[in-house]
Amino acid sequence: PIDYFADRLLSGTSIKPTLLLPSGESPSDWSPSPAVIAGLASADLIISHGADFEPWLKTATLPKRKVFSPEAGIQWIELAGGTHSHGSGGEHSHVGKDPYIWSDPLQVSSQVSSLAGRLSFQFPQHKELLEKNLGEYYTRCE
Repeated sequence: PIDYFADRLLSGTSIKPTLLLPSGESPSDWSPSPAVIAGLASADLIISHGADFEPWLKTATLPKRKVFSPEAGIQWIELAGGTHSHGSGGEHSHVGKDPYIWSDPLQVSSQVSSLAGRLSFQFPQHKELLEKNLGEYYTRCE
């Protein structure tokens, strides 16, 4: 969902976000190749979902000033764990922050607002358009 929000917020600009995650892959399991990570060094901004949803970011060598996670204002639910299995991954447990915030409109709105703020900082020439697009997002949510 974070790529959708970035795309909507940047609508009307010449900036086109690139989603790294291949179709059919889960962001919690996928890791980019070393070549892809090296290519990210030239990106203007690297947007993460947050809540350690992209575990590869913990070990990737990237310029920290370029990596942004729109977590401000999020009221995270802590997962207690519990072992279970689904899919082909076998038994595992989920602990830490629950990253699936997109089912809660209030949490998503906080994330989108935080993202809009960072995009306005990163691309000040588009600040007015970003604010307009954020307002349209909020209108659609009402």
